[in-house]
Amino acid sequence: MFLIVLVALPIAIFDVYKETQAKQENIIKATEDLTRSSDAVVGKVHDLIETSHELLTTLAGVKEISSGNIEACTNLLQEVGARYTKYSNFSVVNEDKYIVCSSGPLPKPVLVAHSPNINQAFATGKFAVSPFKFGVLSGKPILVFSEPLLDQNKVVGTVNTGLNLTWVAGYFSSVFKHKGEQMVMFDDGGVVLASYPNGSFPVGITISEVGIPHLARDVKKGTGTFKLESGEEMIGVVAVIPHIPKGANVVSFTSLDSLESVFLMDLYQRLMIVGFLTTLSLILAWGGARALLINPINRLVVLSEALAKGNLKARSDVSADMGELGRLGQTFDQMADALDTRTAAMEQAREAMLDSETKLRAIFQSSGTTAIISSDDEGNIVSWNPGAEKVFGYNEKEILGQPTTRIIPDRYKGAHSKGLSRVVETGAYKIIGKTVELSGLHKDGHEVPVSLSLGAWEVGQRKYFSAIINDITVRKQSEKKINQLAYTDYFTGMPNEAFFLERLNENIDQNCQGFVASIELSGMGDIVGTFGLEASELIIYETGKRLNEQMNPLSVVARTGERLFKVLYISDDENEIAHLAAIAERFYQVASDSFDLMGSSVFVHVSMGISLIDREESTAKLLLTDVEIALHEAKNSITSSIVFFEDSIKKQLVRSTQIVAWLRSAIENSEFKLFFQPQFNLKTNTIVGCEALIRWPQSSQEWISPGEFIPIAERSGLIEEITTWTVDNACMTAASWLSEQDLKIRVGVNISAEELASPEFLRYVTNFIQVSGLPAELLEIEITETALMKDVVMATRNLRKIRDMGASIAIDDFGTGQASLAYLKNFPIDRLKIDQSFVNGAPTNKTDQEIIVSIVNLAHSLGLEVIAEGAEEEEHIKLLVALGCDEVQGFYIAKPMPAEEFVDFVKAYR
Repeated sequence: MFLIVLVALPIAIFDVYKETQAKQENIIKATEDLTRSSDAVVGKVHDLIETSHELLTTLAGVKEISSGNIEACTNLLQEVGARYTKYSNFSVVNEDKYIVCSSGPLPKPVLVAHSPNINQAFATGKFAVSPFKFGVLSGKPILVFSEPLLDQNKVVGTVNTGLNLTWVAGYFSSVFKHKGEQMVMFDDGGVVLASYPNGSFPVGITISEVGIPHLARDVKKGTGTFKLESGEEMIGVVAVIPHIPKGANVVSFTSLDSLESVFLMDLYQRLMIVGFLTTLSLILAWGGARALLINPINRLVVLSEALAKGNLKARSDVSADMGELGRLGQTFDQMADALDTRTAAMEQAREAMLDSETKLRAIFQSSGTTAIISSDDEGNIVSWNPGAEKVFGYNEKEILGQPTTRIIPDRYKGAHSKGLSRVVETGAYKIIGKTVELSGLHKDGHEVPVSLSLGAWEVGQRKYFSAIINDITVRKQSEKKINQLAYTDYFTGMPNEAFFLERLNENIDQNCQGFVASIELSGMGDIVGTFGLEASELIIYETGKRLNEQMNPLSVVARTGERLFKVLYISDDENEIAHLAAIAERFYQVASDSFDLMGSSVFVHVSMGISLIDREESTAKLLLTDVEIALHEAKNSITSSIVFFEDSIKKQLVRSTQIVAWLRSAIENSEFKLFFQPQFNLKTNTIVGCEALIRWPQSSQEWISPGEFIPIAERSGLIEEITTWTVDNACMTAASWLSEQDLKIRVGVNISAEELASPEFLRYVTNFIQVSGLPAELLEIEITETALMKDVVMATRNLRKIRDMGASIAIDDFGTGQASLAYLKNFPIDRLKIDQSFVNGAPTNKTDQEIIVSIVNLAHSLGLEVIAEGAEEEEHIKLLVALGCDEVQGFYIAKPMPAEEFVDFVKAYR
């Protein structure tokens, strides 16, 4: 019996050991199988990403994609979409990040500026993959890929496609070879993307809801155990899917309980057999076996039962010296050590899972000012974080279980209820996955502008929604302030040019009637010099105020420049429309009124251009162009500072522009001619001088009058070059008369106000006299009263220096300007030239005669000589002699003539 026991006990213990080892091997093999399955899925996803990359790279090189031909691009993408059915859609995005062609319907370009993979492709110029996302219409998970379109190494667009995960479930079934194996694919947020068996874990729920921990949270790859909601203990392997932003994982798992139950069943069966045989043997040989085997075996049995019940610290402590029984005890202890180590590792994994769940809850609770709210399909709030309390004022205790309409303004409640019903009934989500801006309702009743991002998932047959909400009050206030600044003049607070243009376009679109005016202030230099810069600012502010007081509710006045205002006057009153000109003049009058500065009445010069709004032909651009033309005319007019636009003004401006271009060419090519008109001394009956007059032959048949091109030259800044040419040629011609013809003739040249005030004027006159060799006393500088008064100080300084050189000074067109007697006494002048307007009317007009007599007497009393211009008839000559004039100039003596004819004329007079 003892021998039987000695034989039976090792067999029994060996069976226990063998089954334990088998269990370990089964667990290891199951782990290896699960690892291979996970790796196969990861490899499959990687291969599909690479295949997608190759496909998009090929499409990016096709000319239909890169050519910009939307029709060809759409046809090609539709063919590709029909061929590659795994992909949800193919599209092309242009440089402005709009979808311009697609394999699916595309009524109009769609802006995708917030797509992370498209932005990454634009930023890096490389193939980009999106995180897993759920399709807006299908609700299924997809991957989106973008390949950049390059033009000379610059990203000018992307070609894109999305890969559905509907194939995953079918692929899972081909991967798993053993009964009971399961798999779940989830993203970094723990949201289920696919499962095997198909539907075992609904797509969209989080893995924490079904007891699967985040095994891949802290390691790239690993194994662990966990329990499902049913309490069933599972062993799983986690594999990380590479190349996907934010990460994605695959968990393959099988039931640990089923492996252990098989182990225990086999173990118990073997032990029962061994026990039966042992019992039978013991009955036959009870006596001899009891003393040697029964006690050690009993101990091993007790330890085996303790081990089976979970006491992994149980040890036999059998000495190796006990032979076979000792070796059996040692093996038992080794098995217990292995089980203890494995269990400790499983406990470590469980603690890691609990730590991940704690971290997730901490994130939820510490999201700062971001509200995270969840609700069910009945519209009741089921979760509420501290950020939500900050945004809406309700604490968690107050709001949980309450309807979401508590935080929705009344005007949105109807639409919210309809939208929730539609989602529950049809599953159609309109704003899921999008960010929208709307208003929320605070506990105290005021509305809060918020941005809302909404997500949805299902648990069983119920739908749930999560909203991430941010208070955008500060941003909205900033946008409002920026918008106000964009449409307001910072100094006066009046509307600015941008606002004016917007209102102008609106009124033109509505066929309104009225006028547009541009009002410019000038002549404030002396005011600033006298009263300071603040005076200028006060005048601008006060002008804007005066103009505003003339407005009706339909109109607007804006400050569009430093000293420039624009008026848009609109009226629906027929009486006002009939008197728009009078209304416009009213604006001019209030702007022209005096300003009170430190007790002094001050005036500024006001120029105003006006254009009436034509219902049929007006556009903003045309109106503003016409107004600027009218303003330009008003600024240059000597008769009126308020000008209504007419077509003739535009023609005149076109003519002026053309003349400026011709003038530049004429200056460059010296196309001008000098004519000379004799000046006759009434006392000596001799030719004593002449006036050099510039003439411009535009062609053999046409000459452009100086009265037309000289004012244009002055406005365009070309007068200096023309005057320089005139003085130079006049000096050279008079010098040649003296040297070649022995004609000592005084030559007069006209100088503009700009030239007279120029610091360079004296230098070039001196230079011309020296270069030509003309005696200075034969040069006479003719200036108008207006030119003289424009800059009295500079004019006086330059004229004195010219006079000191020996040249003479004459005031041209005397009697029509504004020179006072005090100035006349102090100016360094030699003669006065009476304007021809007085001479022409003198024979029949007593007033003109008296003016001439007054000028002659005044000049003679100051030691000045008098030349009368415009003497065209004999009676003019007789009258001027009688009135005491010294010299005459006019057609009666001779018309202006070329230099050669002038020489012959003078010689004939001798």
